Amino acid sequence: MQEEGQGQIIVTTTFERSDRFFDASGKLQPLAQYRKFEMTTYAEYGATDWLTLIFAPSSSQSAGSIGPVDSADRYLRVEAGARIRVWRNDHSIVSFQATFRAPYAIDTGVPPGLRREVNEADLRALYGHSFQVFGRAGFFNAELAWRARAGMGDEWRADFTLGYRIVPRFLLLLQNFNVSAQGSSFMPHQRWHKLQVTGVFDFTEKWSVQAGIYATLLGVNMRREQGFIGGIWTKF
Repeated sequence: MQEEGQGQIIVTTTFERSDRFFDASGKLQPLAQYRKFEMTTYAEYGATDWLTLIFAPSSSQSAGSIGPVDSADRYLRVEAGARIRVWRNDHSIVSFQATFRAPYAIDTGVPPGLRREVNEADLRALYGHSFQVFGRAGFFNAELAWRARAGMGDEWRADFTLGYRIVPRFLLLLQNFNVSAQGSSFMPHQRWHKLQVTGVFDFTEKWSVQAGIYATLLGVNMRREQGFIGGIWTKF
């Protein structure tokens, strides 16, 4: 949660590529090269000490094979919502979050039934715990979410983050993202498990820079994604 009257903005860019996909049995198969560039501005603001507002516009551009067609897509998206604190003590916190995301296709060669970009409602429960190891601060975060997707199969999501300050001004983040998509008449059931490793360096108390890599480790009916991420964090 953000403190009342305080907030944070994180601007990230990602570049990923893929030339393999996981088939229905989870085995890697060749795929025409796919590339994607995305920029996201994620903002949080503490309206009260128990209510944090969320606003996250983003844009992306991709080119390559998506399902049975080749495409070059450009999208804008706006996501907004809020997080409510349910319970906390000195070291742990439980909260509930609800957001809605709406995409706008600027240019796409994918038929509507094959597009993964649709209106989405995301409901999730979050648990966070802080700790100290060897005199350094760390935290663990777990999130379980159900994402309703208009005209497409809904998704279950489970996200985990482990953070540890190796030195006071450097935060190491190890993150695991897991998705199980129900599928629809247009798309098969999909599942993927992604690992992301990044470092966040604090230049000042209010400004930080982030850099790292991510990759899809396992999946079903899904591209194997590999990419780089960079970002700038600021507090206000």
